[in-house]
Amino acid sequence: MLDELKGSDASKKVVIHLKEETLNRLKQVQKLNSHKCADMDSLILNLCKEAEKNWDPTDVKRKSAGARTDRRYISVGIKAAIWKRDRGQCKICGSEKRLELDHIKPFAMGGKTTEDNLRLLCRNCNQRAGIKIFGQKKGPHGPLVI
Repeated sequence: MLDELKGSDASKKVVIHLKEETLNRLKQVQKLNSHKCADMDSLILNLCKEAEKNWDPTDVKRKSAGARTDRRYISVGIKAAIWKRDRGQCKICGSEKRLELDHIKPFAMGGKTTEDNLRLLCRNCNQRAGIKIFGQKKGPHGPLVI
């Protein structure tokens, strides 16, 4: 029977511990959309779909004409291109979490805000790259730990 379930949409029991406020808000959202979300599973699935649409950095909703490369600001078009090119992973360690856009040649050293001078790095790799280039800052009690 287990082999039969592997290829199907079999449900799995998952226990999630939520604060009462979180559960109440989920139930309120479910009421607002009860014609599409009859149960918590369909509600969570729909919320995930909405979050993916809104949070996907490769989904460019607006175009930015003539983005300047001499400013630190990175246009949404360039951000989307970097996320696609780097496949949503840190270029150093491959992590898919806590990703940041990094200037390969630092902006402070004349680096431009262009696709060929930007990459995705996770927070840790970005911090290490900064220390490698600029050195480690010292706090009042010694080196700052990152």
